[in-house]
Amino acid sequence: MANSTSKNTKPKPPKKPHPNFPLYAHVGGKWAKKVRNRVHYFTKWSQDPKGQFALEQWIDEKDDLLAGRKPRRKAKPEDLTVRDLANHFLTHKDGKRERGDLSKRSFVDYVSTCEEMIRVFGRTRVVEDLSIEDFAELRESASKRLGKVALGNFIQRVRTVFNFAKKQRLIRYEMTFGVDFAKPPAKSIRRERNVARRAGFIRMWNPQEIRLMIRYLAGDKVKVGESEIRRTKPQLALRAMILLAANGGFGNTDLSTLPLNAIDLESGWVDYPRPKTEVDRRVPLWDETIEAIRDYLAQRPEPKENKDLELLFLTVRGSRFIKISDVRVEAGKRKGGTVTDGIGQEFRKLTLALKINRSRVGFYGFRHGFETIGGGSKDQIAVNYIMGHVDETIASAYREGLDDQRLRDVVDHVHAWLFPKS
Repeated sequence: MANSTSKNTKPKPPKKPHPNFPLYAHVGGKWAKKVRNRVHYFTKWSQDPKGQFALEQWIDEKDDLLAGRKPRRKAKPEDLTVRDLANHFLTHKDGKRERGDLSKRSFVDYVSTCEEMIRVFGRTRVVEDLSIEDFAELRESASKRLGKVALGNFIQRVRTVFNFAKKQRLIRYEMTFGVDFAKPPAKSIRRERNVARRAGFIRMWNPQEIRLMIRYLAGDKVKVGESEIRRTKPQLALRAMILLAANGGFGNTDLSTLPLNAIDLESGWVDYPRPKTEVDRRVPLWDETIEAIRDYLAQRPEPKENKDLELLFLTVRGSRFIKISDVRVEAGKRKGGTVTDGIGQEFRKLTLALKINRSRVGFYGFRHGFETIGGGSKDQIAVNYIMGHVDETIASAYREGLDDQRLRDVVDHVHAWLFPKS
């Protein structure tokens, strides 16, 4: 039998329909595209020689592939997408903000959360197609930039978004997040803090550092290293804020929004609900704090805007210290909403000038310090009352205020720590 001289030859891959065509004909028989160091395949070029259907598939899957996501089915007009859900939710929250039921800072946090969901899931992703694996990916992504406490807050906000969707009947059933989409356990948070403490990392300022700050801001000459330095002009607003923070655990936002009528310098008390929680708080003031506030009030700038007339603390230009630019949402994306924390900025300049700046210890270190040292008074209920902590125990529902002497005992205990008798 004669040997056949014919050879089986494979068809040659077709050329690109035009030079800018985004796909190429792979020798394996399909149109292909390399994305993020991985080759992705589309239709067979033997059945689609011009690549028309492959191009349509590429356009549908392009955003997911470029973002490193597994392509999902294309949303139909009646489907609720992640972007749609974000718009519904943020419109609802924006209404609460305008009515005064939600702070601008909290609204910005919700917008940032929705932005992260859109970035990880994809804006056109169908909400009801989200899987347990998707939420695990979202948590993993957030954990790379957030500490454990902030991660827990982020997860709670995500759950709030989908709880809203269920209550508004935007989705037919409650989302299944999976066991991995959970807040970090309290044990791991404690472990993280314990490791930091053992390494000498403490998120509070010591008495020597606080006294150094107060003297420097008053315009006194202080020793820093081998040199002596002095401010050319006292910074009385920051001095008063530091004393209030050390005296009663006030945070940045607490001080930025503190109204003039909340402080009675004659009786020596602050009586004002904490803005973050609306929990009542009363704080007896030290003599040093009263004196610092009076010194500042003698030079308090005129407010630049009428809405800031009632504020105690104003910048040298007459503005509030913490400002958030007007925020709006367009197509699920935030416009504006930039937070400018003048207290944090001025405090950082102070610690750098005094060469006592430490990583992750800012103005809030005074609040950590008051909680820590105040606990030594052995009256945690009084400490919580001064700090403005939320108390959800049964006892709090029956407690009608707190004896003033208990509050004085706590601040006196902290005062003795900061200004010990020689």
